[in-house]
Amino acid sequence: MVPPLQLPPRIAKPFPLNCEVVEPRLKEAERTMEFSGDALMAMERVSVVADPAKVEEICDAFRSLMGPTQAQRGCLRCELYTGWPGPSTVLVESLWKTREDLVRHLQSDRYKSFLQLVETSLEEPLIEFFFVSRREGLEIVEEARKRLP
Repeated sequence: MVPPLQLPPRIAKPFPLNCEVVEPRLKEAERTMEFSGDALMAMERVSVVADPAKVEEICDAFRSLMGPTQAQRGCLRCELYTGWPGPSTVLVESLWKTREDLVRHLQSDRYKSFLQLVETSLEEPLIEFFFVSRREGLEIVEEARKRLP
């Protein structure tokens, strides 16, 4: 079992979001995103607004979870972005081979630590999940180009 992430004491928790609030949202998301099982890939996107004076601390804390997340079975990629759409915005995206891999990640103790970081958001965080059901290649470009006037 992975111990929960210990946040530095200087990181305040100004946004009163706790697991009692987030976990039901995740359960609702899981219930409403039932998929036939043939998804080619699952994506998670989480965006928070950090205290401008603590953006680097928050990013370092998210980065400390990214390596172990990337090592989880089914994780294709885990990336952290900052500065868009605002200078204090921190965005974490992860891609998973299957919906089941993503759900296993959401159930992990490490994800509970991730949610603790999400709680530091100054504004309501954005938590989204996307499921890719079809992949196309160059043929879609060719088709679109054929329809030009």
